[in-house]
Amino acid sequence: MLAVEEAAANVFEHGYGNQAGCSLEVTVRLGERERFAVILRDRAPVFDVTSLPPVDLDRLACEFATRGAGWPSCARSPIRCSTARGAAAATS
Repeated sequence: MLAVEEAAANVFEHGYGNQAGCSLEVTVRLGERERFAVILRDRAPVFDVTSLPPVDLDRLACEFATRGAGWPSCARSPIRCSTARGAAAATS
C-alpha cells in the first residue's frame, strides 16, 4: 500500500501543485487468490513517467525516511504499477 500512498501524494504534490479543491478518485477491485487492484484517477495534467532518469533508491531511502522516493520506488516495488492518461494503477 506504500506504492498507492506515494502515487496519491505525487498526484496532489506534482500533478495539482498542492492546490486546494482538486480531486482524486480511488477504486479498489478485488480479484481471485487474494489479489486486488487499486486505481487512482485524477484530472491533473498528463506527465510521462518514462521520461524520468534512473534513480539510486538506496540514496533516496537515506534522504527521505518517510516518503519522497516517488515514482521510481513505486515502479520498482513488487507491486505492478502502470500509468494511463489520467490514471495510475497498482496491482498486487
